[in-house]
Amino acid sequence: MQRRLSDDQYEKRASMDDWTTFMAEIATVIWKDDIADKESRGIVAGCCILFSQPATERLLKSAADKFKWNDPAFIQLQNLLIEFSSEYDKFQQYPESPQSLSVIRSSLLDRFVNGEIAAQPLVWSSIRQPEEWIAKETDQWRGVSRPT
Repeated sequence: MQRRLSDDQYEKRASMDDWTTFMAEIATVIWKDDIADKESRGIVAGCCILFSQPATERLLKSAADKFKWNDPAFIQLQNLLIEFSSEYDKFQQYPESPQSLSVIRSSLLDRFVNGEIAAQPLVWSSIRQPEEWIAKETDQWRGVSRPT
């Protein structure tokens, strides 16, 4: 007996999360076909730093399925997210910064598209700025607030 799909199975409209998740998964498929293609690199970078955390997680899982862990393209994608996370944290700490979040994103997107993000694993301690974090964490334990 052949089973047919009915229209009522498709009454629910897709949410934005459904589309971003789909885009995050398909982006790596497109990118894997030609990792040097600037358009596909732009799509992947956009999915990585413009979408929600679940969509970004799906993008990274999808990329991990398609690339070896030490593939330079996959490392660049991870480094893009690390650099963005660091810049986003700084932006959150200093919202009066002259650089807007859109400028930060645009710069990182351009660097990724042009292959200018490091293809070797980043040293997290050089990104994290340990002096600031140690002071911040120590002050939080003491209940001290620092002027920003």
